[in-house]
Amino acid sequence: MREDLLKKFEVEADGYTLLLLGKDGLEKYRNRTAVPLEEVFKIIDQMPMRRQEMRKQD
Repeated sequence: MREDLLKKFEVEADGYTLLLLGKDGLEKYRNRTAVPLEEVFKIIDQMPMRRQEMRKQD
């Protein structure tokens, strides 16, 4: 299974890749360098489904 995912998302097994997937299973963000956690949260909060969730919470 691991190899299938690496191949599907074109990720090198011996490297570093931050890959964010949406609830639909599609790639939403990719970066091959470390990203501060705060930046990851900002990226997620800008995604349409996350914005919809946040509106429902208000």
